[in-house]
Amino acid sequence: LMIVKPGAGDEVAKAAEALGEKGFEVHFRPKSDKILQATNMLNFEESQTLEFVAPEEPGIYEYISAFPGHVGMMRGVMYVLTNLNQKLVPATPTLQVVKEWVLADFTDDLAKSGGHRSFDNGKAAFHKLNCHLCHKVGNEGVTIGPDLTEVFKRWKNISQDVLREILEPSRAVEEKYLTHIIAKNSGERVIGYVAERHDDYVMVVVNPLNPVTTRVELTDIASDKASKQSPMPEGLLNFLKREEVFDLLAFLQSGGDEKHDLFRHH
Repeated sequence: LMIVKPGAGDEVAKAAEALGEKGFEVHFRPKSDKILQATNMLNFEESQTLEFVAPEEPGIYEYISAFPGHVGMMRGVMYVLTNLNQKLVPATPTLQVVKEWVLADFTDDLAKSGGHRSFDNGKAAFHKLNCHLCHKVGNEGVTIGPDLTEVFKRWKNISQDVLREILEPSRAVEEKYLTHIIAKNSGERVIGYVAERHDDYVMVVVNPLNPVTTRVELTDIASDKASKQSPMPEGLLNFLKREEVFDLLAFLQSGGDEKHDLFRHH
């Protein structure tokens, strides 16, 4: 969490994203005089209290999560006023909530939404929600999280099931993408994805942006707890209009293929 100067949220977020794999070393906190206060990057079951004196200069100060892919929805504002009657108008955020979508909002129309879609709009939605920072579809994005090029095949081309996974990302997280909190006998903690399991040790990926593994001997492990919470935030589709959601689904179903039948207009 970072509190930044008025209007600096997007600038700081882009600088944090540009840190790449080195971001984990500095808690995705870029060097910037626009950052007023910040916490460390927290893992599962960790907490931190941030105490500070509010700025004296009146204004609208943003607070953001600069972890890649999260700033669009994990942000807010803190008003500093000289008096309670003062009116300040916040800058328009990069993403605005359209509606808090639920599966029932789309169920009746999913069957008839399978054609005449827009490839460009679907691709734009994929980037708008920063999906490309963790997932890959065709030639778009990276594979920190699951490769989504064949996601529809995995769910037997059932649009409703794919949509449910997007709306409820923690509903069924694949084992290899679960975050493990491994406490060692020494008191040290190793937190990350378990990439390999062997008879006497496990290999853990601590930094998903730089998948170098750390070896942990089983005899050194005091406890191993897996978080059932997906790293993917809930509510991402809330920033899309209804037709954008259908175009995004078509983009996923096509595997990023612009020439797919879903995008043909007769």
